[in-house]
Amino acid sequence: MDTPTQALIGATAAQLVLGPRLGHRAWIVGAAAGALPDADVFLQPFADPALPWELHRHFTHALVMAPVMGLLAALPFFLFKSMRKDAKLVIAAAIVATFTHGPLDWCTTFGTKILWPFSMDGYTGDLFPIVDPLFSIALLVGVIAAARGARRWPAVATWAFIGLYTAAALFQQGNARELQQTLADRRGHTMERARVMPAPGSLLVWRSIYEQNGTLHADLVRTAPFAEPTYLGGGNTPLISVEEAVARVPEADRPRARDVLERFGRFAEGYLAWTPDGEPVVGDMRITSDAGFESIWGIRLAAKPGEPTVAWEMRRARRDGWVTALLETIVGTRAGLKPVAASPRQTSP
Repeated sequence: MDTPTQALIGATAAQLVLGPRLGHRAWIVGAAAGALPDADVFLQPFADPALPWELHRHFTHALVMAPVMGLLAALPFFLFKSMRKDAKLVIAAAIVATFTHGPLDWCTTFGTKILWPFSMDGYTGDLFPIVDPLFSIALLVGVIAAARGARRWPAVATWAFIGLYTAAALFQQGNARELQQTLADRRGHTMERARVMPAPGSLLVWRSIYEQNGTLHADLVRTAPFAEPTYLGGGNTPLISVEEAVARVPEADRPRARDVLERFGRFAEGYLAWTPDGEPVVGDMRITSDAGFESIWGIRLAAKPGEPTVAWEMRRARRDGWVTALLETIVGTRAGLKPVAASPRQTSP
C-alpha cells in the first residue's frame, strides 16, 4: 500500500503490543518502522528503465529482513535519552511494526518478494486496493485514539477492523471471480489464466482480466451489497511476446531491449500488450486507468534515431477524467455500466 498507510499500520501494531509500556512513543517508533521498507525507492537508479519497479518491494519487504529493518528503524531514536532508557522495548516495537509491511503489500496488486531469498517470485493476494482511503482513515482514527492516554483498547479495535476488512475483501474477491467467470462463459471463452484486482479506492469495483487463445479480455465488475452486479466492458487486445516487441528496435539495440523487456515481462507476469494509442509502448495490462488497456506504466521503445532504446514511462495522466470515471463506477452512476444478469451470450474471439 502507500507509504502513509504502511506507517499507520506499523503504528497501531506497536500500540497493540507495547502501547501501555511505551506510551505515546509506541506509535512514533511504529510509524517510522512501518514505513522504512519503502526506502527501497532510493535504491533505484532511473538510468535503467527496468529498475524503478524491479527493486521496489524487494528484499526490504522480505519477512526474514523484518528484524534487520526494525533494528535500523530503532537506531535513530537512541539519540534521545528517554528512548535509550527503554532500548529493548523500542527495538521490539520497531520489529513488530516492520513485520506488518510485507504482508500488507502482499494484500495488494503488484507483487512483493516477501519470501526472499528463498524465492525471487513476487507474491500478491489481490485483496486490497493499492490506495484505499477508507482503510487508511480507519487506521488513522485508531492510532489517534490509542495515542491519547496510551490506551490499548483502540488498537485492539483497529486490528479487529483489519480482520473484518480482510474478510470483506475475500468475500468481494470471490464475488468478482464469479462475475468474471459468468462473463467469460457468456462469451464462449475458456479462461487460460485470470486475475481479479480491486480498483483504487474501493472494494466494490474490480478489474477483471483473463487470457484466451493469446488474447487478453478485460472488464470492470462492480459488486456491492444489496445491489445488482454490473460491469463495464473493456474489450480485448492481443498479447505480445518479447521477441515481437524487440523486432521494432534497430538490430544493434536489440540485446538491450530484450534484457529490459524480459525483466519487465517477469514483473508483469506476462500480461504484456501494446498500449491502445498506437505508440511504441509495451504496457503492463494488469494495472490500468480504466476498464480497457490504458496501462499506467510501460516500456517505451525508440521510435526514431536518437531516442533511447528503451525508457520507463508513467502514463497515468494520459487519460483525462479517469479519477471522475472511477468514482462514478464505484458509486454505480457511470454511464455504460450494464447488469451482468442481463448480458446476452456473445461469440467473440
